Amino acid sequence: MRRLALMVVCLGALALPANAAATTLHARVASLTIFELTNDQGAAVTRLDPGTYTIVVTDSTGAHTFHLVGPNVDKTTGPGGGFTGTVTWEVTVTDGIYEFYCDIHPGVMFGSFSVGNVLSVERTGTGTGKVTSPGGVDCGLTCSIGMPLSSSVTLTATPLFGSEFKGWSGGGCSGTAPCTVFSSPGLTTVSARFDWASAQPPPPPPPAVPPSARVTRVTVARVNGRRVVRVRLAVVRHTAVTVRLRRAGKTLATVEAHATPGTRIVTVRVPRTAKAGTCTVAVRIADSASGDARSVTRFVKLPAP
Repeated sequence: MRRLALMVVCLGALALPANAAATTLHARVASLTIFELTNDQGAAVTRLDPGTYTIVVTDSTGAHTFHLVGPNVDKTTGPGGGFTGTVTWEVTVTDGIYEFYCDIHPGVMFGSFSVGNVLSVERTGTGTGKVTSPGGVDCGLTCSIGMPLSSSVTLTATPLFGSEFKGWSGGGCSGTAPCTVFSSPGLTTVSARFDWASAQPPPPPPPAVPPSARVTRVTVARVNGRRVVRVRLAVVRHTAVTVRLRRAGKTLATVEAHATPGTRIVTVRVPRTAKAGTCTVAVRIADSASGDARSVTRFVKLPAP
């Protein structure tokens, strides 16, 4: 078994270089700006191989938390502040992207790392567009998903707002037709190029607009004996929210809601037939005014019915 000691300084990436031997990792939560993971040599880690790890998290603040989520993993020293000391977790990580953040300050204390084989999709060019796939890819600027060996995913590019899709590059993709990418060891990067359709110079880009809402917390509770998943959002502008509870590629429950500015909670009732275990909570946030949308994925562990 490989041994980790998570040291949560700065918003660094949480992972081990692919060519590094199994070593102890050191995680430390010490203040709003000290949230880091390093190896025995003091270097920030960026990638892990799939497997089971012992993670030791040290927090001296009593005012923050360390929350680790990803495929089949959902561990936190929270969800509320107050924890001080050291906690040890044993986790098994698989191909994909894992995120870590403070439950109380997720907007400033966060990071991510990759495990195993990952497909990264990016958008380039002067135009706008998105990339999607039946397997769950839904990318605006960039996105990444885990790809176990012997798996594949078919990518489709859709131009938007007067743009044209000019073609693929990387990952064995070329041309403009939908492209099937087959998994390979490590990181595979595919680029989709979108350019303005007009021969005239493109207009200046619009000013950056923050998301209309942000997911701040996902929890599981019981209401009148019934299991529910609660998604808490910080809403800036009127937002259409869709929450899907999924497991093994199947949707267990879906809730759609319109959220007004403020702190809002969307509640999903868990089907009585759903067994205990980890589920994916897929949250789609769409700005009601502009239509711009983004997707956020979290993971929860359901108790027994």
